Amino acid sequence: FSQGSLRTTGNSLDIAIEGEGFFQIDTADGPRYTRDGRFTLDAGARLTTQRGDTLVGDGGAIFTSPDTTIWTPRTSPTTQTLLAATYANNQFLACGNSGTILVSPDGINWSLRPPLTPVVSQQLTSITGRLGAYVAVGQTGTILTSPDSIAWTRVTLPGVTQSFYNVSL
Repeated sequence: FSQGSLRTTGNSLDIAIEGEGFFQIDTADGPRYTRDGRFTLDAGARLTTQRGDTLVGDGGAIFTSPDTTIWTPRTSPTTQTLLAATYANNQFLACGNSGTILVSPDGINWSLRPPLTPVVSQQLTSITGRLGAYVAVGQTGTILTSPDSIAWTRVTLPGVTQSFYNVSL
């Protein structure tokens, strides 16, 4: 492929890549890569593509913006790829590879939740919360629940091996 010309679009959420690189997005078919930088905010305040796929962070990357114009990299407590993020119950949550769950009171200072025992090795592809309940879902039927976003419990659905890509409460 060849680089197209860069132009101002008037949409403060549009992002361009100059040179090599791709945006990693979370789709219903799992992680995919694109150079299409036309983004929007969905109802959950997640940065998404025009199709509704969520923009995610490779290597634990976290960026925040107070105005969707200036983006600031934040210190991440993980190098695992993050696949989803949301705001619920007055805190930010993110999840990703190897059962990674991060929480933040302000979107700036992030902490890693301790792994479950036994350890969850599957990707977590979506996380949400409402009224003191939290749920994260992922590969091979993985479902985790928590009353407080601190202590997580695995829920097993007998015979379910399909992956879950989104969850809402």
